[in-house]
Amino acid sequence: MNGSTAPQTRIVTEGKVSVLVNGAKHDSGPGSKITGFYNPVMMFNRDVHVSFLRALGMESKRTFLDGLSSTGIRGIRVGLELDEAPRLVLNDINPKSCELINENLERNGMDARVECGNVNALMSREYFDHIDLDPYGTPAPYLDTALQSLKDHGILSVTATDTAALTGSKPRVSWRRYGIKLELLPAMREISLRALLGFIATTAARHEKGIQSLLVHASEHYVRAYVKVRKGAGRADSSLEQLKRFGKNWRCLEEDELGPIWWGPLFNMTVLDKMQNWPWLGTGENLEKHTALWREEAPLPPLYYHSDRVAQEIGGSPPGMEQILASLKERGFQAGRTHFEPKGFKTDAPWKEVADLFKGYQ
Repeated sequence: MNGSTAPQTRIVTEGKVSVLVNGAKHDSGPGSKITGFYNPVMMFNRDVHVSFLRALGMESKRTFLDGLSSTGIRGIRVGLELDEAPRLVLNDINPKSCELINENLERNGMDARVECGNVNALMSREYFDHIDLDPYGTPAPYLDTALQSLKDHGILSVTATDTAALTGSKPRVSWRRYGIKLELLPAMREISLRALLGFIATTAARHEKGIQSLLVHASEHYVRAYVKVRKGAGRADSSLEQLKRFGKNWRCLEEDELGPIWWGPLFNMTVLDKMQNWPWLGTGENLEKHTALWREEAPLPPLYYHSDRVAQEIGGSPPGMEQILASLKERGFQAGRTHFEPKGFKTDAPWKEVADLFKGYQ
């Protein structure tokens, strides 16, 4: 071990790996740009990623880029926790992080290529089957190059922690960074993911590529999306057709002052049906809970209602979630929970039906 590194580090175990990380402990939030930053809250993010890749059946001949690697923990877990490890490339711009990545690879008996430089420069000169981007803040500066770098049928997994911009609580930043007009609305957590997907779709379309959303989740301080990227002008056009503008009363699509955001499916049921809680996952119970919710909301339309906000608008107290869902289904509508909000529900019922249901429980 490098003597200059040791006093500043500690060892953490996550999944099947043991890695050296920065000695400071961080319990939540996106953190700061420091060498070897490790956030334990993001273990769920990485557990989902492993389960997702095992569901896809990623093959050893495929290349996986961990573009903003920091400690290397994500890439190392991908290498150790899949039945067939892909060819790994771990990149970080910080030379001290690159030293730490090499130490962590050795600690786990792993062989991978380590690059130390600007990830955009790396992606501009090579092609990859899977690119992961987990930045501090916005992924916007990396997405154009990443989408050019992805091979046909490639997978892009991306985290965004700039939720103030993506939810619309900072409309000027939403417009400046993503080219999307947003305002803070009750379904803001889902809107933030659909805004990110919309930006990915429009960026991909500039290079005559289309996207398919396979899995998304909004957790803690971030949103996360997994998309498949396909070449072809027709596929790009089809993706753009999934974008919609909407109004502050978002059920009224005739109003179009906000957006555009992704209005298409968020989940792929084939992937969800194959995802499992593997024994070594530290957040496996949470993964099982989320997978059940993802399956429940997958066939339902955008966006979710917040039961407390509906009750506030109608007047009175909200009925229980079981009552809401059962009553909507009795009236012949689809209805289900959503992972975006514990008090949220989705339905294809028009607003009048939802309002009448709540009035009936006053």
